[in-house]
Amino acid sequence: MSERIEQLFNTLIDQDAPIPIEKLPELSDLDSNQMAVLCQKWACLDPQRRRSLIKELGQLADENIELTFEVINKFALNDQHPEVRQTAINNLWESEDPSLIHSFIHALESDSSELVRAAAASALGSFVFLAETGDISPSLQLDMEEALLHSITIEKNEEILCSCLESLGFSSRKEVETHILEAYHSGRETLKESALLAMGRSANKKWRDLVLSELHNPLPNLRFVAAKSAGELEIRDALIELIDLLEDVNRDVKHAAIWSISQIGGSTATEALASLFDLSDDDEETQLIQDALDNLAFVNGTRDLLIFDFDETEDTDT
Repeated sequence: MSERIEQLFNTLIDQDAPIPIEKLPELSDLDSNQMAVLCQKWACLDPQRRRSLIKELGQLADENIELTFEVINKFALNDQHPEVRQTAINNLWESEDPSLIHSFIHALESDSSELVRAAAASALGSFVFLAETGDISPSLQLDMEEALLHSITIEKNEEILCSCLESLGFSSRKEVETHILEAYHSGRETLKESALLAMGRSANKKWRDLVLSELHNPLPNLRFVAAKSAGELEIRDALIELIDLLEDVNRDVKHAAIWSISQIGGSTATEALASLFDLSDDDEETQLIQDALDNLAFVNGTRDLLIFDFDETEDTDT
Protein backbone atom coordinates (compact mmCIF):
# COMPACT_ATOMS: atom_id res chain seq x y z
CA MET A 1 0.00 0.00 0.00
CA SER A 2 1.35 3.45 -0.90
CA GLU A 3 2.78 5.71 1.78
CA ARG A 4 0.31 8.45 0.80
CA ILE A 5 -2.69 6.19 1.47
CA GLU A 6 -1.19 5.12 4.80
CA GLN A 7 -0.71 8.76 5.81
CA LEU A 8 -4.25 9.57 4.77
CA PHE A 9 -5.67 6.76 6.87
CA ASN A 10 -3.66 7.96 9.87
CA THR A 11 -4.95 11.51 9.38
CA LEU A 12 -8.51 10.25 9.29
CA ILE A 13 -8.01 8.49 12.59
CA ASP A 14 -6.83 11.72 14.22
CA GLN A 15 -10.17 12.99 15.54
CA ASP A 16 -8.73 16.45 16.22
CA ALA A 17 -7.51 16.98 12.67
CA PRO A 18 -9.92 18.24 9.99
CA ILE A 19 -10.82 15.77 7.27
CA PRO A 20 -8.30 16.42 4.43
CA ILE A 21 -10.87 16.88 1.69
CA GLU A 22 -8.21 17.67 -0.92
CA LYS A 23 -6.67 14.21 -0.36
CA LEU A 24 -9.89 12.19 -0.35
CA PRO A 25 -9.71 11.45 -4.12
CA GLU A 26 -6.94 9.01 -3.16
CA LEU A 27 -9.68 6.83 -1.67
CA SER A 28 -11.26 6.37 -5.08
CA ASP A 29 -11.46 2.77 -6.35
CA LEU A 30 -9.47 1.19 -3.52
CA ASP A 31 -8.15 -2.31 -4.11
CA SER A 32 -8.83 -5.21 -1.73
CA ASN A 33 -5.63 -4.68 0.31
CA GLN A 34 -6.34 -0.98 0.78
CA MET A 35 -9.91 -1.71 1.78
CA ALA A 36 -8.75 -4.24 4.33
CA VAL A 37 -6.65 -1.55 6.00
CA LEU A 38 -9.51 0.95 5.84
CA CYS A 39 -11.84 -1.55 7.47
CA GLN A 40 -9.38 -1.92 10.35
CA LYS A 41 -9.07 1.86 10.75
CA TRP A 42 -12.84 2.37 10.47
CA ALA A 43 -13.53 1.18 14.01
CA CYS A 44 -11.17 3.87 15.35
CA LEU A 45 -13.35 6.66 13.97
CA ASP A 46 -16.25 7.98 16.03
CA PRO A 47 -19.72 7.94 14.37
CA GLN A 48 -19.69 11.65 13.53
CA ARG A 49 -16.28 11.34 11.89
CA ARG A 50 -17.46 8.36 9.84
CA ARG A 51 -20.62 10.18 8.79
CA SER A 52 -18.66 13.31 7.78
CA LEU A 53 -16.24 11.20 5.77
CA ILE A 54 -18.98 9.31 3.92
CA LYS A 55 -20.82 12.58 3.24
CA GLU A 56 -17.67 14.21 1.82
CA LEU A 57 -17.05 11.19 -0.41
CA GLY A 58 -20.59 11.45 -1.76
CA GLN A 59 -20.15 15.11 -2.63
CA LEU A 60 -16.81 14.44 -4.31
CA ALA A 61 -18.31 11.67 -6.45
CA ASP A 62 -21.19 13.95 -7.49
CA GLU A 63 -18.75 16.68 -8.53
CA ASN A 64 -16.15 14.42 -10.21
CA ILE A 65 -17.45 11.71 -12.50
CA GLU A 66 -14.05 9.97 -12.61
CA LEU A 67 -14.08 9.29 -8.85
CA THR A 68 -15.77 6.20 -7.44
CA PHE A 69 -16.12 5.32 -3.77
CA GLU A 70 -18.62 2.52 -4.28
CA VAL A 71 -16.60 -0.10 -2.38
CA ILE A 72 -16.38 2.17 0.69
CA ASN A 73 -20.08 2.97 0.58
CA LYS A 74 -20.95 -0.72 0.32
CA PHE A 75 -18.83 -1.39 3.39
CA ALA A 76 -20.55 1.47 5.25
CA LEU A 77 -23.98 -0.09 4.65
CA ASN A 78 -23.31 -2.21 7.76
CA ASP A 79 -22.07 0.61 9.96
CA GLN A 80 -23.45 0.69 13.49
CA HIS A 81 -24.59 4.31 13.18
CA PRO A 82 -27.86 4.81 11.24
CA GLU A 83 -26.85 8.15 9.72
CA VAL A 84 -23.74 6.53 8.24
CA ARG A 85 -25.88 3.74 6.75
CA GLN A 86 -28.38 6.26 5.38
CA THR A 87 -25.66 8.39 3.78
CA ALA A 88 -23.98 5.33 2.26
CA ILE A 89 -27.27 4.26 0.66
CA ASN A 90 -27.79 7.77 -0.72
CA ASN A 91 -24.25 7.79 -2.12
CA LEU A 92 -24.96 4.61 -4.10
CA TRP A 93 -27.79 6.20 -6.09
CA GLU A 94 -25.92 5.81 -9.40
CA SER A 95 -24.84 2.20 -8.87
CA GLU A 96 -26.37 -0.45 -11.11
CA ASP A 97 -24.83 -3.36 -9.22
CA PRO A 98 -27.63 -5.93 -8.73
CA SER A 99 -25.88 -7.28 -5.63
CA LEU A 100 -27.12 -4.18 -3.81
CA ILE A 101 -30.76 -5.12 -4.29
CA HIS A 102 -30.99 -7.62 -1.47
CA SER A 103 -28.96 -5.32 0.80
CA PHE A 104 -31.52 -2.59 0.21
CA ILE A 105 -34.44 -4.99 0.65
CA HIS A 106 -32.96 -6.17 3.95
CA ALA A 107 -32.53 -2.56 5.09
CA LEU A 108 -36.12 -1.72 4.09
CA GLU A 109 -37.55 -4.68 5.96
CA SER A 110 -35.28 -4.92 8.99
CA ASP A 111 -33.30 -1.77 9.76
CA SER A 112 -34.00 -0.20 13.16
CA SER A 113 -33.88 3.32 11.70
CA GLU A 114 -36.84 4.76 9.81
CA LEU A 115 -34.45 7.09 7.97
CA VAL A 116 -32.45 4.12 6.69
CA ARG A 117 -35.60 2.23 5.67
CA ALA A 118 -36.84 5.26 3.73
CA ALA A 119 -33.46 5.65 2.00
CA ALA A 120 -33.46 1.95 1.06
CA ALA A 121 -36.98 2.17 -0.36
CA SER A 122 -35.95 5.15 -2.45
CA ALA A 123 -32.73 3.47 -3.63
CA LEU A 124 -34.69 0.48 -4.93
CA GLY A 125 -36.46 2.76 -7.40
CA SER A 126 -33.53 2.90 -9.82
CA PHE A 127 -33.40 -0.91 -9.84
CA VAL A 128 -37.15 -1.17 -10.44
CA PHE A 129 -36.61 1.08 -13.45
CA LEU A 130 -33.73 -1.10 -14.68
CA ALA A 131 -35.94 -4.16 -14.25
CA GLU A 132 -38.63 -2.61 -16.45
CA THR A 133 -36.03 -2.05 -19.18
CA GLY A 134 -34.89 -5.67 -18.96
CA ASP A 135 -31.54 -5.08 -17.24
CA ILE A 136 -32.47 -6.90 -14.02
CA SER A 137 -33.54 -10.55 -13.76
CA PRO A 138 -37.29 -11.26 -13.33
CA SER A 139 -36.63 -12.97 -9.98
CA LEU A 140 -34.88 -9.91 -8.56
CA GLN A 141 -37.61 -7.70 -9.96
CA LEU A 142 -40.22 -9.80 -8.18
CA ASP A 143 -38.27 -9.64 -4.91
CA MET A 144 -38.09 -5.83 -5.09
CA GLU A 145 -41.71 -5.29 -6.01
CA GLU A 146 -42.97 -7.68 -3.35
CA ALA A 147 -40.86 -6.00 -0.68
CA LEU A 148 -42.04 -2.52 -1.65
CA LEU A 149 -45.69 -3.57 -1.93
CA HIS A 150 -45.54 -5.35 1.43
CA SER A 151 -44.03 -2.27 3.09
CA ILE A 152 -46.80 -0.06 1.70
CA THR A 153 -49.44 -2.27 3.31
CA ILE A 154 -47.85 -2.47 6.78
CA GLU A 155 -45.79 0.71 7.13
CA LYS A 156 -47.00 3.60 9.30
CA ASN A 157 -44.12 6.01 8.71
CA GLU A 158 -45.13 8.48 6.01
CA GLU A 159 -41.64 9.06 4.63
CA ILE A 160 -41.17 5.33 4.08
CA LEU A 161 -44.61 5.04 2.50
CA CYS A 162 -43.80 7.88 0.11
CA SER A 163 -40.44 6.38 -0.82
CA CYS A 164 -42.01 2.99 -1.54
CA LEU A 165 -44.74 4.53 -3.68
CA GLU A 166 -42.28 6.64 -5.66
CA SER A 167 -40.07 3.63 -6.38
CA LEU A 168 -43.06 1.54 -7.41
CA GLY A 169 -43.98 4.30 -9.85
CA PHE A 170 -41.49 2.71 -12.27
CA SER A 171 -43.24 -0.67 -12.00
CA SER A 172 -45.84 -1.89 -14.49
CA ARG A 173 -47.48 -4.10 -11.86
CA LYS A 174 -51.23 -3.52 -12.09
CA GLU A 175 -51.78 -3.24 -8.32
CA VAL A 176 -49.44 -0.26 -8.19
CA GLU A 177 -52.14 1.85 -9.84
CA THR A 178 -54.46 1.18 -6.89
CA HIS A 179 -51.82 2.37 -4.41
CA ILE A 180 -51.18 5.51 -6.47
CA LEU A 181 -54.88 6.37 -6.50
CA GLU A 182 -55.25 5.71 -2.78
CA ALA A 183 -52.34 8.01 -2.02
CA TYR A 184 -53.61 10.69 -4.38
CA HIS A 185 -57.04 10.74 -2.70
CA SER A 186 -55.72 10.22 0.84
CA GLY A 187 -56.07 13.85 1.83
CA ARG A 188 -52.42 13.82 2.96
CA GLU A 189 -50.31 16.33 1.09
CA THR A 190 -47.05 14.38 1.14
CA LEU A 191 -48.73 11.21 -0.11
CA LYS A 192 -50.46 13.14 -2.88
CA GLU A 193 -47.11 14.61 -3.89
CA SER A 194 -45.57 11.13 -4.08
CA ALA A 195 -48.56 9.86 -6.04
CA LEU A 196 -48.06 12.59 -8.65
CA LEU A 197 -44.36 11.78 -8.86
CA ALA A 198 -45.18 8.08 -9.30
CA MET A 199 -47.62 8.98 -12.07
CA GLY A 200 -44.85 10.74 -13.95
CA ARG A 201 -42.52 7.78 -13.56
CA SER A 202 -45.13 5.29 -14.76
CA ALA A 203 -45.07 6.27 -18.45
CA ASN A 204 -48.83 5.62 -18.27
CA LYS A 205 -50.98 8.22 -20.03
CA LYS A 206 -54.00 7.20 -17.93
CA TRP A 207 -52.79 9.75 -15.35
CA ARG A 208 -52.97 12.61 -17.85
CA ASP A 209 -56.10 14.33 -16.51
CA LEU A 210 -55.06 14.10 -12.85
CA VAL A 211 -51.64 15.58 -13.60
CA LEU A 212 -53.19 18.37 -15.67
CA SER A 213 -55.59 19.22 -12.85
CA GLU A 214 -52.71 19.84 -10.45
CA LEU A 215 -50.67 22.24 -12.58
CA HIS A 216 -52.30 25.23 -10.90
CA ASN A 217 -52.67 23.77 -7.44
CA PRO A 218 -52.33 26.52 -4.78
CA LEU A 219 -49.54 24.51 -3.12
CA PRO A 220 -46.19 25.08 -4.89
CA ASN A 221 -44.81 21.62 -4.07
CA LEU A 222 -47.78 20.01 -5.84
CA ARG A 223 -47.46 22.38 -8.81
CA PHE A 224 -43.79 21.46 -8.98
CA VAL A 225 -44.38 17.69 -9.07
CA ALA A 226 -47.29 18.05 -11.49
CA ALA A 227 -45.16 20.16 -13.83
CA LYS A 228 -42.35 17.59 -13.65
CA SER A 229 -44.72 14.67 -14.29
CA ALA A 230 -46.39 16.46 -17.22
CA GLY A 231 -43.01 16.54 -18.94
CA GLU A 232 -42.13 12.95 -18.11
CA LEU A 233 -45.48 11.82 -19.52
CA GLU A 234 -45.02 14.16 -22.52
CA ILE A 235 -48.55 15.53 -22.13
CA ARG A 236 -48.88 17.84 -25.12
CA ASP A 237 -52.10 19.37 -23.76
CA ALA A 238 -50.08 20.63 -20.79
CA LEU A 239 -47.81 22.84 -22.91
CA ILE A 240 -49.77 26.11 -22.63
CA GLU A 241 -50.20 25.68 -18.87
CA LEU A 242 -46.50 24.91 -18.49
CA ILE A 243 -45.68 28.07 -20.42
CA ASP A 244 -47.89 29.95 -17.93
CA LEU A 245 -45.80 28.44 -15.12
CA LEU A 246 -42.71 30.15 -16.55
CA GLU A 247 -44.02 33.18 -14.62
CA ASP A 248 -44.64 31.23 -11.40
CA VAL A 249 -43.49 32.99 -8.25
CA ASN A 250 -41.90 29.75 -7.04
CA ARG A 251 -38.46 29.21 -8.55
CA ASP A 252 -38.62 25.41 -8.35
CA VAL A 253 -41.97 25.33 -10.15
CA LYS A 254 -40.62 27.61 -12.87
CA HIS A 255 -37.55 25.43 -13.36
CA ALA A 256 -39.63 22.24 -13.50
CA ALA A 257 -41.77 23.88 -16.18
CA ILE A 258 -38.70 24.85 -18.20
CA TRP A 259 -37.45 21.27 -18.38
CA SER A 260 -40.87 19.74 -18.98
CA ILE A 261 -41.50 22.10 -21.90
CA SER A 262 -38.29 20.76 -23.44
CA GLN A 263 -39.53 17.18 -23.00
CA ILE A 264 -42.82 17.89 -24.77
CA GLY A 265 -41.22 19.63 -27.72
CA GLY A 266 -42.62 21.44 -30.75
CA SER A 267 -42.28 24.92 -32.23
CA THR A 268 -44.37 26.60 -29.52
CA ALA A 269 -42.06 25.12 -26.87
CA THR A 270 -39.01 26.37 -28.76
CA GLU A 271 -40.41 29.91 -29.01
CA ALA A 272 -41.30 30.01 -25.31
CA LEU A 273 -37.89 28.87 -24.11
CA ALA A 274 -35.99 31.05 -26.58
CA SER A 275 -37.94 34.11 -25.39
CA LEU A 276 -37.26 33.23 -21.75
CA PHE A 277 -33.56 32.78 -22.52
CA ASP A 278 -33.36 36.30 -23.97
CA LEU A 279 -35.03 37.77 -20.85
CA SER A 280 -33.15 35.81 -18.17
CA ASP A 281 -30.48 37.62 -16.15
CA ASP A 282 -29.86 34.73 -13.75
CA ASP A 283 -26.75 32.70 -14.64
CA GLU A 284 -28.03 29.46 -13.10
CA GLU A 285 -31.41 29.80 -14.77
CA THR A 286 -29.82 30.75 -18.09
CA GLN A 287 -27.77 27.55 -18.01
CA LEU A 288 -30.90 25.52 -17.23
CA ILE A 289 -32.71 27.13 -20.18
CA GLN A 290 -29.74 26.42 -22.46
CA ASP A 291 -29.72 22.78 -21.35
CA ALA A 292 -33.49 22.65 -21.95
CA LEU A 293 -33.08 24.14 -25.43
CA ASP A 294 -30.43 21.53 -26.23
CA ASN A 295 -32.76 18.79 -25.02
CA LEU A 296 -35.61 20.34 -27.00
CA ALA A 297 -33.52 20.30 -30.18
CA PHE A 298 -32.86 16.59 -29.59
CA VAL A 299 -36.56 15.88 -28.93
CA ASN A 300 -37.67 17.78 -32.03
CA GLY A 301 -34.96 16.17 -34.16
CA THR A 302 -35.89 12.68 -32.97
CA ARG A 303 -39.52 13.27 -33.83
CA ASP A 304 -38.58 14.59 -37.26
CA LEU A 305 -36.58 11.42 -37.89
CA LEU A 306 -39.48 9.25 -36.76
CA ILE A 307 -41.86 11.11 -39.06
CA PHE A 308 -39.36 10.82 -41.93
CA ASP A 309 -38.93 7.07 -41.33
CA PHE A 310 -42.69 6.61 -41.17
CA ASP A 311 -43.20 8.49 -44.45
CA GLU A 312 -40.40 6.51 -46.10
CA THR A 313 -42.04 3.26 -44.97
CA GLU A 314 -45.39 4.36 -46.37
CA ASP A 315 -43.79 5.31 -49.71
CA THR A 316 -42.07 1.92 -49.89
CA ASP A 317 -45.29 0.07 -49.17
CA THR A 318 -47.34 1.89 -51.81
